[in-house]
Amino acid sequence: PEKRVEIRSVLAEDDCATGHRRRTDGGLRNVPASFWSTSLAKAGITIESSVHSPEWDCYMLSESSLFVGRDRIICKTCGRSAPLAIVDDALRCAHDVGAEPTLVLFSRSELLRPDEQTSTHRSFAAECRFLDAVLPSTAVVNAAVLGDAAASHWAVYLATLPAAADTAGYVPPTLEVAMYDLDPASASVWWAKNVGTAEAARRLSGLDAVIPADRTIDEMLFAPCGSSMNCCHNLPGAHATVHVTPQAVCSFASYECTVLDPTAIGATIRSVIDVFKPGRFAVSLTDLADPELEQIAAL
Repeated sequence: PEKRVEIRSVLAEDDCATGHRRRTDGGLRNVPASFWSTSLAKAGITIESSVHSPEWDCYMLSESSLFVGRDRIICKTCGRSAPLAIVDDALRCAHDVGAEPTLVLFSRSELLRPDEQTSTHRSFAAECRFLDAVLPSTAVVNAAVLGDAAASHWAVYLATLPAAADTAGYVPPTLEVAMYDLDPASASVWWAKNVGTAEAARRLSGLDAVIPADRTIDEMLFAPCGSSMNCCHNLPGAHATVHVTPQAVCSFASYECTVLDPTAIGATIRSVIDVFKPGRFAVSLTDLADPELEQIAAL
């Protein structure tokens, strides 16, 4: 299962110290790909390819995905990778492009083999200690394990940094579906020998009908199996990403997307479940702006 780090910032229009305007047009997108490549290497990850849209720079990683927007970073990685290793770099580089971090969100579903992780990620307590150490002492932190800590659960660490939060732009909610024990027939689509290309797997699986129609896609079908896909489209902040590990002994798939229509959440979840047919799944809906969304989601 993936570990997910999201960092949100506000963009400063002027440098108060020098009186000069900073490079804010692109915000965090002004950070070169070489910087992310060096930072991700600390986490045991390489950049395989990238696509770019009006809203995002989307990097396909050897271990999942990195999305970089003007004021927002989403890094989602799987396996033994350690995405928390990029947090310090991401906070420092933000200042160079006129961005002031306001929020750090770390989350993940339960780890299948925690004893095989790096020391930082062997437990949620260890992850919290790492973040407490790397974030400013002025951060306001909330950390919780939702669900059964000994079984199916979602771990969430949210740090609010002392920036002008009232100047932050609206960020739509994010929906994540983590799926375990995939149906063998459905999982067979994600083996290279059975389909040949990532596009063929996307279409045969039915996933193509789930993701937005107006989109830019970057996708890989790994040998001998497994798939990653990044998808972005032209609506503000909208993105989707899918990752599949089809081996029977550890089958897992994840789907993440921006929620542009809260009333469609149920239909989206059903469509994703129909594609992968998991034995069990967990849903995370993250919204930090709209208190009414909880009522809609409950329906």
